[in-house]
Amino acid sequence: MAPMNIMIDRDVMVPLRDGTRLATDVFRSADDGPHPTLLLRTPYNKRNRATWGPALLEFDDALERGYAVVVQDCRGTGASEGTFAPILQERGDGHDAIEWAAEQPWSNGRVGMWGMSYMGVTTLQACVDAPAALKVAVAYMTAGDHSSSWGRTGGAFELGFNLRWALDQAAGQLARSGAVDEALATEVRDEVDRFWADHRGFYASNLDPARIAPATATVVPSYRQLLEQDDAVMAGIDTIAQAERFSVPVLAIAGWQDGMLRSLLRLHAALVGKGPEHLRDHHRLIVGPWDHGAYLSPMTGAMAGVRHFGPGAAGGRVGLKDQALSFLDRWLVDDTAPPSPKVRYFDMGPNRWVDDDVWPPEAETGRWHLWSGGRANSRRGDGRLELLPPPAQPSDGFTYDPIDPVPTVGGRSLLYPFTPSGFQEQSAVEDRDDVLVYTSAALVEPVTVRGSLALDLFVRTSAPTTDFAATLADVSDDGSFSVADGITRLDPGVPGELRRVVIDLGDTSYRFDVGHRIRVNLTSSSFPRFDRNRNVAPDADGPACAVAVQHVLHDPEHPSALVLPHPTSPA
Repeated sequence: MAPMNIMIDRDVMVPLRDGTRLATDVFRSADDGPHPTLLLRTPYNKRNRATWGPALLEFDDALERGYAVVVQDCRGTGASEGTFAPILQERGDGHDAIEWAAEQPWSNGRVGMWGMSYMGVTTLQACVDAPAALKVAVAYMTAGDHSSSWGRTGGAFELGFNLRWALDQAAGQLARSGAVDEALATEVRDEVDRFWADHRGFYASNLDPARIAPATATVVPSYRQLLEQDDAVMAGIDTIAQAERFSVPVLAIAGWQDGMLRSLLRLHAALVGKGPEHLRDHHRLIVGPWDHGAYLSPMTGAMAGVRHFGPGAAGGRVGLKDQALSFLDRWLVDDTAPPSPKVRYFDMGPNRWVDDDVWPPEAETGRWHLWSGGRANSRRGDGRLELLPPPAQPSDGFTYDPIDPVPTVGGRSLLYPFTPSGFQEQSAVEDRDDVLVYTSAALVEPVTVRGSLALDLFVRTSAPTTDFAATLADVSDDGSFSVADGITRLDPGVPGELRRVVIDLGDTSYRFDVGHRIRVNLTSSSFPRFDRNRNVAPDADGPACAVAVQHVLHDPEHPSALVLPHPTSPA
């Protein structure tokens, strides 16, 4: 291909409907055009290509396909004007940016958006507003809502990710002249410095997440909004609940070990089930083995934690560029191009891609029952997983102390760089007596699971409210490695009453090999990923927290079990 003559227009100030101007870079061929146009909107400084280029597309990838590319600083970030109000601002601002791009002489009026993580949020929010010029969207490793992944999981606040993200954004605001008054800026700097000096101590400095970094929460209001889960705010930013408003096909790309997996799967299901009927067959879903950071480097693009799935599993620009561009081409360039598979997912174990029409595939429910002699505490205990229903046997018990929570180890956490995510060895957690461990016998044939996993429990707690958290692990001679995880926060109730609790462990496609063992670790915390349940009623006077005594029942009347979806036919 002959060298392309590229024109770059830097810091074009794009006016919004309220007069605020957003700094925008335009990459385009020097020919007369016009071209279909791709738009990326970022809060991470549009000049910092490391935050957007390696993740999916570099601008020259698109230019070579005949696109013009627009990269824009979100309101109140980078060189843009205005005040940064995360998430809430992106719907209207995205609409205005799309209309502006479509009206430029170098554009043919057809616009597509793409983005990952927060840039995926800007993409999905614009889809809800449905500007006429928007024709297609690609959303990668992001959230369709903020109450099932980004903000909360199972009712527990995603403390580690949200506080770290807010601190980063608050620090960025300090560099903007006049964005933060000096007194408040001093407090923010102190919070940021203390976080980087001792992140775990900083997370643990107050049992109330609202009081850990009050200055940061003032500068980045979304932190408190996500924490409080204000109904009006959450409804306004929930794209899943507004799937019927999407007027464009969406390619959703998720990772089995990504903290935003649940939300993106729910969005895809809503689009194909409740979105405009003429679009339902045009949405696409890709799920790889990745954790959230895997796309940032070609060296880690096929990894999730310590597990490497081979070069064919690569995510990011290396593995997904051509698929993303082909989807964009279909709707922006040639709508007669052959369609891609409706669903493409990576089957971990066989380490291969599977094409299908739906997710999840048909499966039979298998119940792996919890058994023990009442001493399932730690991996040294007698907890077992059995396919047979349990006989009469004693319950298992442990104490949960919010002052000494179980640490987060791997899983679908977003705690980079302090706590690695994805597949991580669990022995440090499994050695604790406040963790119940249930392990199957060595498998004599492979066990494949595809679909939604859950832990169905019968419990009693001494607290009016508490949490139950679980990890599904694959045990072999190499150790015990996390496969899936989840948490459930109990609504306030009567201490000591029998409760049935279902912990959503999310979705996966995974094979437990011959000789391996299936394991469940059950406890009441995963800190600092989640905030610590204080074990007291939300409006209670008295102590800030209490120790909870937890009991898990597993007998004929209370058959607590791990619920696994076993496919009815091989993929």
